[in-house]
Amino acid sequence: MNNKNTGETKNSYIMIIKKKLCKTMAVMLTTVICQTAICITAIPVHAAEIQTDVIPDELEQIEHMEPDDDSDNNIIIKKKLKSGINKGETYTKQESEPDTSTESQATDPEYNTYNGPKLTKQKGVNYGPTGKETYYNLDMSGVVSIMRGMGFSEEEYPYWERSDGCKMLGNYIMVAADLNTFPRGSVVQCSLGEALVCDTGGFAAYDNTQLDIATNW
Repeated sequence: MNNKNTGETKNSYIMIIKKKLCKTMAVMLTTVICQTAICITAIPVHAAEIQTDVIPDELEQIEHMEPDDDSDNNIIIKKKLKSGINKGETYTKQESEPDTSTESQATDPEYNTYNGPKLTKQKGVNYGPTGKETYYNLDMSGVVSIMRGMGFSEEEYPYWERSDGCKMLGNYIMVAADLNTFPRGSVVQCSLGEALVCDTGGFAAYDNTQLDIATNW
């Protein structure tokens, strides 16, 4: 009989302890939820400013969330918010805006829209958009010096040689022409691209539209 009473007493103590533990855990959980809710309401809750790993759909819910709404789903979201802020992770909500970006067009100096026959070393002579075309290969340092004196600076118009052999001043092919028809510094079209008149030659006395293209051929 005594053993039976002792067993019942133990069971009663166990039940009391379990009830107390449940109450204690409930109080602790409520405290955590309240603290989380306070943190949420203290933050300017606009999705574009929040540092968190919350996904966009949940951010939409946050913007319309009541501070004291402690439904299961909202509690999960609030915990994510608090965790994300502690970790310093950043999520930026992208507003729907029209795409105003444009594709950049080709700016490569070799870009050439001329579809007719082109001057080559093998051909030697070509008839392009301006007229007769030939080529020459001479030291261009003196010609470059003249162009520098005219204001074609090294920064904006560096001298270089293109992969196809054309001698360049900036983005322009250097050509010789009749200076009465095409004054020095004029931009003209040739079969290999846009050209800059930098030089002249004896041919100009016979053909005032001919272009002699500077190359390393």
